[in-house]
Amino acid sequence: MEPISGVRSDFVEPRLEKQKKLAYVARRYYLDDQKQSDIARELGVSRPLVSRMLSEARELGIVEITVHEPGAQSAGLMNRLRLSGAIQGGVLVEDGEDNDATNRLLSQGAVELLGQLGTRRLGVGWGYLIGQLVFDAMKLADKGHGVLLLTLNYAGDQLAGKQAMKLAKKAGLNVRQVVTGEEIQYDPNGEDNRRGLAGAVALYHIAAAAAREGRSLDEVAAIAQRYADCMASVTVKSTDATHPQNGMSFGDLGETGLMEIGAGQHGEGGGIRVPMMSSRDTVATVADALCRKLELKAGDRAFVMINGCGATTMMEMLVLFKDTVEFLKGKGVEVVASMVGEILTVQEAGGFQMDIAKWDEEFIRLWNTPCHTPAYSKE
Repeated sequence: MEPISGVRSDFVEPRLEKQKKLAYVARRYYLDDQKQSDIARELGVSRPLVSRMLSEARELGIVEITVHEPGAQSAGLMNRLRLSGAIQGGVLVEDGEDNDATNRLLSQGAVELLGQLGTRRLGVGWGYLIGQLVFDAMKLADKGHGVLLLTLNYAGDQLAGKQAMKLAKKAGLNVRQVVTGEEIQYDPNGEDNRRGLAGAVALYHIAAAAAREGRSLDEVAAIAQRYADCMASVTVKSTDATHPQNGMSFGDLGETGLMEIGAGQHGEGGGIRVPMMSSRDTVATVADALCRKLELKAGDRAFVMINGCGATTMMEMLVLFKDTVEFLKGKGVEVVASMVGEILTVQEAGGFQMDIAKWDEEFIRLWNTPCHTPAYSKE
């Protein structure tokens, strides 16, 4: 046999055969789970020789032993996902024994992610998990005085809220729930969906301020419910939302030259499409409908919110707000507080939501309470 790369064949072949024997012994021991004594009998050698062969297999690199510390495998997988560009980071959890167990683990992972991000806000896609996550959040929020769950009247929100309330009651938590559904039925021939819109954001502050004053859970819930009953909203859309991945429109509204009054939060429809109007004429149309719903009259005080849907500029929102204040002033209604900006948006949709709430001294006092949160601050 000719020499290989200058190495004598009578040296290479025995060494290769020896490595094959070492690999065979290692495979039988580590992969086939055979005892050293059984391997020795199989090969007709002593057990100590088998032990030395296993040690030599490790020394030569034929066998490599890796010890995975707890969490190291997940960290490695997460790093590969990060390097692939699929995600920037996250928390991996294993499957549970059943769907409920998996949801609990996912919810705990979400709470862990909140800690990693150093924030109190976390966006989660809709699904059955949300109810479990809301329940875990309620447990964290419960300091012994009970928890108030505020839910918008939308199918996904309601599903999560009902599941969370069921879990909370089963766990013995002291909880109350208030559902907001301030959207008016603009189309008299359409459905009265009473969807929850951006008006709930002001309610959050009012309810939290009442809790800060030391009110009982029942008192805070009653104030929240009273506020929910004193507000009315409507959406005016000029273009539909766009898909976050491909940028395509969800509908044809932008191609019609029309605007839709009563389009809901995401452009679900159910409103009326009318020709585009000026800000003043649009405000006169929708604000009048809200005033009729709330039975506002001269001498009343009101809160006004102009919420941009995603593609509306701040200048446009301020023009709408100015026209709303002037419209209400013409009716003898005083605007005592307001919010203007992108408060609850929908993926670059054109248009706005107008929310008007009828206020009294209690609402004004609670609104003037300072607050500092990741989403909203007020001095």
